[in-house]
Amino acid sequence: MIFSVTCVVASPSGGQWPAKFEKKGEWWYDKPWGVNRNSAYNGSINEKGYVPTLAYESTHPNIEQAYLMGKWFESNYPSKYQRAEAILRWVQKWTQYGYDSDYVTMDGEPQEEWAWNPDEMMHLIDTSISALAIGDCEDIAFLCAVLYMGAGFGVAIVDAQDHVALLIHFPEYPKANMYWNIGEAYFAPQQVLKSYGWIWVEATGDNNPLGWTPPEFIHGGWEAHPLTLEIDMRIIYGIINGLFSHPGSPKYNPDYDFNDDARINIYELYKAMQYFTKWMPLRFLPSGFETPK
Repeated sequence: MIFSVTCVVASPSGGQWPAKFEKKGEWWYDKPWGVNRNSAYNGSINEKGYVPTLAYESTHPNIEQAYLMGKWFESNYPSKYQRAEAILRWVQKWTQYGYDSDYVTMDGEPQEEWAWNPDEMMHLIDTSISALAIGDCEDIAFLCAVLYMGAGFGVAIVDAQDHVALLIHFPEYPKANMYWNIGEAYFAPQQVLKSYGWIWVEATGDNNPLGWTPPEFIHGGWEAHPLTLEIDMRIIYGIINGLFSHPGSPKYNPDYDFNDDARINIYELYKAMQYFTKWMPLRFLPSGFETPK
């Protein structure tokens, strides 16, 4: 199937393609977010590495090709089972694993380590001429993450030793070789059901099946970064309730029967709190989330 973007909401890294980057010292950073594209981790308290930050560059309010394609899969594959497998097949078909030093050059210098965001990967793909996006594990994992987010799946970036991959929350999928519990994710304990039933997405090989955890990672020892732009409304209720009540008071009801599907976009929540407080720092938002400059 051929996918074409008919409605572009934004563009990656600085509102245009090709994306813009700037060098500071020995590292390259993207514009306008200032994410270090050469380092997966924070080099200092004021610096953002690309894990898991890059995924947020292609989600609300910056959605473009990757997220929209995820929505296309959601619309065209009503079956969650078929949708999940179709996304992985598509990524495996239109991406190619390659080492950064062989394919990424900045100012004439090969980059030993480099990360593309999901929309940048999408711009490298041209189905009309069978052009593939070449990237390594984190590039492909970030692309998968935003596709699955757009398609309605819970996702988590896997940060393992010398590897980045993806988990999706799909406990009912019958063919995974392992089902992971990544702890009290998604603002636990209110959403403890989200803590189990995660399956691995390993798109770096053409034939890796959905749900297959590679042998070197089956014993754990890696970190998972759940990505979300939504927060369970029961948490908002709990926060507000905690400000004005205490256990034993009439207002305190930990079993308040909120609709499990009652959710609010965390970006909209941020804007509302900014309006009323004028002081809410970005640090209150999930790791890696930042509003446009």
